[in-house]
Amino acid sequence: MESLPLHASHAGPAADAVHSPIKLEQVELEDAASSSQQGSPIMVHAVKVEKEDTPNKDAKVKKTRQSQSCDACRARKVKCDRPPPGTVTNAPTKDICSHCSQLSLECRFDYVPRKRGPPNLYLKRLQEDQQAATSRKDMPYPSLPPSLPPPQLPQLPIPAIMQQGPATAMPSTATMGNPNGGWQTASPIMGMQPLPLPQVSYLPPMPVPPAPIPTQSYMPSPMSHRGHIPPPVDGPRPMLSSAPPSTHSSPAHLSPNTSFGQHSYEPRNPLDAVVPRPILYHIINLYFDYVYCLIPCLHRPSFTHDLDTNREERPGEEEWVALVLSVVASTLVQLPRSFISMRRKEVKELVLRCHQKARSYLAQDYQHPTITRSIILYINMYVYSLTDRMSMARADYGTNYAHTIALGSHLESEYTNHNPVESSLRRRMFWLMYGADKTFSAIAALPLYFHEDDCASVALPEDLDDAYISTEGRTTQPEGHVSPLCGFRYVSYLYRLTGEALDKQSHDKLRPPSGVLLQIRLSELSQLYHRVMSAMDGCPQPLVLDYSTPGSSVASMSPDWGERMKTEIHTMFVNPKGADMELVKDYYLVQQANIYVTQQLVRFIIIQYRDELLAHQEIEQLQVDPNDIARREEIKRLVKEGSQDEREQVVVDLLSILHKIPMKVLAVNSISLVHKVRLIASSLLDSLNPQPEGSSLNGRMADMHTETRAERAQKNLWSFLSYLSEIETLYSWDDDVET
Repeated sequence: MESLPLHASHAGPAADAVHSPIKLEQVELEDAASSSQQGSPIMVHAVKVEKEDTPNKDAKVKKTRQSQSCDACRARKVKCDRPPPGTVTNAPTKDICSHCSQLSLECRFDYVPRKRGPPNLYLKRLQEDQQAATSRKDMPYPSLPPSLPPPQLPQLPIPAIMQQGPATAMPSTATMGNPNGGWQTASPIMGMQPLPLPQVSYLPPMPVPPAPIPTQSYMPSPMSHRGHIPPPVDGPRPMLSSAPPSTHSSPAHLSPNTSFGQHSYEPRNPLDAVVPRPILYHIINLYFDYVYCLIPCLHRPSFTHDLDTNREERPGEEEWVALVLSVVASTLVQLPRSFISMRRKEVKELVLRCHQKARSYLAQDYQHPTITRSIILYINMYVYSLTDRMSMARADYGTNYAHTIALGSHLESEYTNHNPVESSLRRRMFWLMYGADKTFSAIAALPLYFHEDDCASVALPEDLDDAYISTEGRTTQPEGHVSPLCGFRYVSYLYRLTGEALDKQSHDKLRPPSGVLLQIRLSELSQLYHRVMSAMDGCPQPLVLDYSTPGSSVASMSPDWGERMKTEIHTMFVNPKGADMELVKDYYLVQQANIYVTQQLVRFIIIQYRDELLAHQEIEQLQVDPNDIARREEIKRLVKEGSQDEREQVVVDLLSILHKIPMKVLAVNSISLVHKVRLIASSLLDSLNPQPEGSSLNGRMADMHTETRAERAQKNLWSFLSYLSEIETLYSWDDDVET
């Protein structure tokens, strides 16, 4: 094989490595005599040539560049005086260099230069993905082969916009999404054209619905499913607009907005790979319809805008994907199963799939805490608590508490360092964490995380609609408009009063007050009790609940009340068509149940705490021997009897509240409300006055015994609690009933 001519500019190996862009190899010159005259081996670079497929045995073997230093000298970066093995030189041959000989090292030439790795194609792949995302805007969902039947999707509750038809459901003008991610105003004709609902072929088989899903239908947008959101502010993100509601209009009766545009299925989309897009939009609508007023951890305009523009397809948005999937999982576990027409097994599989994706993200290392991670932690804690894994829920809460402190959410001064949207989310998350801390402590007698000395400066959440909050600033709501989040502000205020009571109680258990300090503490509790009872004075009209009508709420229940209540519960959880869910969409009615039941819980905690202090005061004044346990218990019993009327009034008021709020609304408040009612009912178990001796022996005396108003209320309360427990059972996934 002939050697190629050498390049004129090659001055040596280094120059050749720089100027030649192709792979080179070292070949030894055939002129050995010329090599011997120079006194050192001459190495040149030649362009690599493919060997001919010939049986020539004299073909030269390819050689790589030999290192000019031994391994030890090369590692120490010193000059080696030993010629490499196989070189032709006039110098004397040495088996070891002077450095290796001096250091008693093994002089070897085993180092092999490594080849250059492949180029980094990461940026190239990103460009290809962006081009593919642009080109697949008009790509339809993949369809199954003609020989295979398409998989069936579960039947979703048809929104009002799908039932009314295009002519009546669509307004005169509509706002549609353009391919570039912005928003443009469409003509009435464009708005009334139905969008095709594509088939999804990547889903597992699901039960066949009673009626087939039409191929031409409207899918409501998460931002436009409800009409209670007033016109948004002029911010950097244009939103869909709607007419502002009237002062006392119920959100359940407002007209829906425009429909949601078509989304092409993309297998590499992280959301499409977990949950079908139509079901995803339906669950997000459920969150904003029923859960948002209780857990407002999202900024609705920005969240729905990011969902519309496929934020999950951008690089580095794993946190956003985990947030969306966490919202899906928490919504499904908190709401009764009749809200989405899927079997229990399918709902459980979807919840676990979304929950595991979110947990996988949370398990990754991170450098800086973010409010989004705090929201994900809180939502996952809620999933754990509603699926009977309280230990995991409390562990997640402890992690999120440390995260909240790292964000500085317990300091009011930190909120001015962020834009209005970020500041609002941080404040809401703080009060959600604060309320959960007080609930855990009151129900399960757990130590407090948040103490008033550390977070007393944090202001209550603002009573402002999300549509009036943007990254640019806040605007004033129309006069007379009641924000859907007004109830969250009131319940946060009640939790603050709970925190003050629990904080004082834990301090007094460690160091019981006496003398003047005890009198001061009792005076503080009296003022705190008054603040609790007057917390809802002057609240907006939609939040007013008149539960103090005498006699109406404690009347004996009708004989068929139990059967009717049980039928209503099972209809709500099992039969999606038989339950009227429009009533539950009223934000204010859902918040009434949460606020007024929490108010009675705080009221009862203060009464218990005050009785403990009064008993301690009585024991101190009588100078009872600490070892005289019987005497101490007798004093506590007498003190408790002194507050018997107040305890009985708590039972009466709580039962009145439960009677005035529909069972559907109580079910939407989920298991936390059941725990609050159970705590009060179980604590008042011994508050009933015992019947006189002999009444159980004489039937006539038993008949003559007059049932007091409080006894009748507590009896009815226990009956009501049994049905609340049945709600708790129907939330569980562990029973054998297949629905």
